[in-house]
Amino acid sequence: MIRFAVRFAVAVFLANAAYRIGSEYLTHVRFRDAVRDAVSATAKSDAELRQTVMMLAEQHDVPLASTDLAIRQAGHMVSVEGSYRKAIDLLPMYSYPWRFELSIEADVAPASPEVSQAR
Repeated sequence: MIRFAVRFAVAVFLANAAYRIGSEYLTHVRFRDAVRDAVSATAKSDAELRQTVMMLAEQHDVPLASTDLAIRQAGHMVSVEGSYRKAIDLLPMYSYPWRFELSIEADVAPASPEVSQAR
C-alpha cells in the first residue's frame, strides 16, 4: 500500500510539472508567433519594433527586458533575438528558472504608398 501511495505521489508531481512547463511553453509559442506577425506586418524602425515587442511581452505576461532584446535590419530582412527566464513551479516548494529563447527572422513587407500617403 505504501509503495502505491509513493508511486501515485510521484506520478501526480510529474503530471503537475509537465502541465506547468507545457503551459509556459505554450505562452512562449503564442508570444513568438505574435512577435513574428508584428515584425513582418510592415517596415518599422528599430525603436518602433522594440516598443511593439515589449508591448507584446507585457500582454503575454513574458518577463522580457528591453536590454535582453536585439533587433537588426538588413534590407527587407528583420532579425529579432532575445531571451528571458521565467520561474516555473515544478514542485510545491521548488521553482526552476526556465530559459526561453526568442529568435525570429522575417521578411518585412515594404510600406505601401497608399498607406504612407494617408498619414
